[in-house]
Amino acid sequence: MGKAQTKRRTRHNPIRVPDAHISGSGAGAAQKNKEEQVLPVLNKMNSADSTDRVWACAAVSNLITNDPATRRLLQGRGVVALLIERLTDSVPDVVGEAVGALRNLCIDGGPEICAEMFNKNILAPLTTHIPKITALAERVVSGAKAENDEEATVRKMLWSWTENVITIFWCLSETSNKALQAVNALNLPPFLVSFLQTREKIPILAVIAAAHSLYVLTEDNPPAVSAIHNDASSLKALIDIAKTESPEGNDRALMLRVLACGVLRNLAPLPPLLADSTIDHDRTVLLPILTKLINLNLEEQASRALTLASTLPEPETKKPGAPKSDHKTDEERELEALERRLMTLQLSLEVLTSFCAQIPEDDAEWEDEAEDEEDDDEEMTGDDVDALLESTGAVEPAENGDEEMDSDAPAAAPAAPLPSTLIYLIRDAALPQHLLTLSRPTSLSFPPLVPLSSPLKPSPHPPTTAMLSAAHLRALECLQNLFLSFARHLPAPGASEEQAAPLREFVTEIAQPLREIWNALFIVAGELSAGTAGANMKGQELRTECVEAAVGCMFGVARLGTEVLEVDPSQIPGLIESCKQTPSDSLKAKAIGTLGALARRPNAVGDNQTIGAFLMTVLSALPTSTSAAPAGSTSAEVMIAALNEVYDVYADENAPWDSVFRQGGFLPQLKALVPKVRAVTRGVDRKRNPDLRAQADEAYQNLLGFIRYRQSV
Repeated sequence: MGKAQTKRRTRHNPIRVPDAHISGSGAGAAQKNKEEQVLPVLNKMNSADSTDRVWACAAVSNLITNDPATRRLLQGRGVVALLIERLTDSVPDVVGEAVGALRNLCIDGGPEICAEMFNKNILAPLTTHIPKITALAERVVSGAKAENDEEATVRKMLWSWTENVITIFWCLSETSNKALQAVNALNLPPFLVSFLQTREKIPILAVIAAAHSLYVLTEDNPPAVSAIHNDASSLKALIDIAKTESPEGNDRALMLRVLACGVLRNLAPLPPLLADSTIDHDRTVLLPILTKLINLNLEEQASRALTLASTLPEPETKKPGAPKSDHKTDEERELEALERRLMTLQLSLEVLTSFCAQIPEDDAEWEDEAEDEEDDDEEMTGDDVDALLESTGAVEPAENGDEEMDSDAPAAAPAAPLPSTLIYLIRDAALPQHLLTLSRPTSLSFPPLVPLSSPLKPSPHPPTTAMLSAAHLRALECLQNLFLSFARHLPAPGASEEQAAPLREFVTEIAQPLREIWNALFIVAGELSAGTAGANMKGQELRTECVEAAVGCMFGVARLGTEVLEVDPSQIPGLIESCKQTPSDSLKAKAIGTLGALARRPNAVGDNQTIGAFLMTVLSALPTSTSAAPAGSTSAEVMIAALNEVYDVYADENAPWDSVFRQGGFLPQLKALVPKVRAVTRGVDRKRNPDLRAQADEAYQNLLGFIRYRQSV
């Protein structure tokens, strides 16, 4: 057996503004003169006159600013390939403008355009920039004078050139595993760390870009982690940055500290290369910084952003190649500072989320290196099911080596020790309460709601809206990780009272806060969903993700607080209704998990009956064939969630609610569902969706074991 490959987390680029938040993102938003503006730009990209080439590259950056339609038009006309060609131009100014335009395309276009750049081999010319930047940066930092006019010219753009190149590497590394491996082959960490080590002598924007790229590269990426682990000077630079107090009001210095904390967290545990390697940097340095930053009042930030945005002049019609004015009004500068605070908050929440994702060592997921066998499509009859249930051999179609449920299995091992970091965050730092406050939407958090038949309406200030919505999502993801990680430490069935006591005592201690958090989550989910259809409207994708994360939080709280929660009569019907209304299978699965936890509460047989009947209704909607599944059929992901809750809720024949299982006729219903479960399981392509197939195989296998067990009691 091999351990399942760790997947890198999908991150929301903190710099990018989603197209849905910007005016002109619809298909018909491009004006008639777009083509007339774009064609001269493209034609001059290969001009013999270097002035024309500089103009053309600068024009691309100008035209795509807050204009998705023009960006897509340029992309369709091959602007990416043309700009990549200019990376090897003989004129430094052309190279500088080309790098800047490509950087802006990476940020505004997201993974799709980054993938195009990677496929067009941008790394080949971009890699040649590294030694040039390194050599010139060393001369500048050492105080050496320019040797000639050309070097003097390049020095003027050195740090913007450096920042743009580093940002492109950062964006490419998040595009795909293939792109990440290619970036890993460049061994960038020493190059990036060098800017952190000389941070006092270079502009902070270049240092922040290096730190951000390092933060992205070291996340679940062993080659980058090893490169820094083996270098004591790199570790010292990161720790020094994290420990250095930021001057009051210096948002950029504070962001740099947070990024250093993020890199150190990615590197944990730190190797014993430093004199203070035995110090608990998490508790003494990182967590105090991060938890302090999450006190930001988002409603105040949104209100101020709206006020400032209302004073900004209407954007002028863009002219290709027209120089951008460096002059900024006081209002524009204040808005930029506000955005930096929100971006720093996002990064802080992201790092805290990794602290909260603590899984017991014996809880890692494993999967078989299974052979590729053909899945036959033969239908099962009742006799086939009986024969399968009576057999004592291996149960097909599972291929992951898991054993059947066994009522005579030995008692579970002792529960893992309670994680001290999670206890500190919940009890001492009151992290859940802060996260709930940050999850509440403001008047500027999402684009305005519009009917499906109407064009998208832009946000009054798209950058702030993008930052706020991402902050809400980050807060909820952090809270979800916190409680789900803690729930992983629940004692397994068969654990002794001594094994279960530590967690039970802690849950009892925080019972009242848990109840308050539970009720607050329903309020937050209601505000985020903006009515039954609000989260499903176009342009509201992040709103939908936030709702899903909020239900994930409910799942974690319900699992942890099964014995202490006080459930309002409207909450269980609300969760059931959300399952019926949402098109998201992931949200349905989390809601079903939450319902399953609520069904196991003491003295709640009536709720158990409601939930049990709903679970069987979900399973009864399984299709007989996935190739011709009717609308409204239960998917594999939802099937797995429902089956797992049936097993967890009704495994104990001595439970107070066992009468629900027996009187409801659940056993014959489950037996009749075996062919459908088998068909849906076999309908999951193990090559395209290996994780889902492994989970479906396990659920199917456990279904047979569960039926056998329930027939025997």
